[in-house]
Amino acid sequence: QYEEYLSQGGKLSLSEWRITKVNSFVSALYSAVKSVDENLTVSISPAADTESNKNELFADCELWLSAEGYADMIIPQIYFGFNHDTLPFRKTLEKWGDLERNPAVTLACGIAAYKCDDTYSYSDESEMIDWQSRDNNLALQVSKIRENKNYGGFVIFSYSNLTDENCREEISNLIKTVTET
Repeated sequence: QYEEYLSQGGKLSLSEWRITKVNSFVSALYSAVKSVDENLTVSISPAADTESNKNELFADCELWLSAEGYADMIIPQIYFGFNHDTLPFRKTLEKWGDLERNPAVTLACGIAAYKCDDTYSYSDESEMIDWQSRDNNLALQVSKIRENKNYGGFVIFSYSNLTDENCREEISNLIKTVTET
C-alpha cells in the first residue's frame, strides 16, 4: 500500500504514512462507536513509553490526547515501579500528565496489580526489588496519581489480581488509600 501511495505522488515518509493510517483508523473507529451510541466511551490504553508509541507502534497518542474525535479517555499503561531503570513510575506519570490535553479527553493512569504476584517475572532487578520489598506500591502510585491534577483517575490491570491471595496485602493497602478522603 505504501508503494502504491508513493506511485500516486505521495510524499510522506514510511513512518509518517503509517502514523497517518493509524490515526485514520482510530478516528474511524471512534466515529463508528459514537454512531451506534453517543454515550459509549472510547478508550485507548497505549504503552507507557511515548517515544516508542509513535516511533515503533505509529500510535500518535499526543494527538489522540489533545484533539477530539479519537478517544474519550487515554489510559497509558504505566505498569512500572518507582525505580524502574528506563520508565520509572513518577517520571513517566509526569511526562504523560504534562502533555497537552483537550478537556474532552480524560487522562487516566493504568497501574499493574499483576506485579504484586510474586510469580511475575520483572523486567529489571530494580523493579523486582520495588515490588518484593514493600506491599504498598499500588497505594503509593495512587497517591502520586491523585497529586497530579491532570489525571482523572486510574485503571487497574488485571482485575483477577484483586482477589489473588499473593496480592492480599498490596490490595488491602490500595483499598485503604482509595477509601481515604
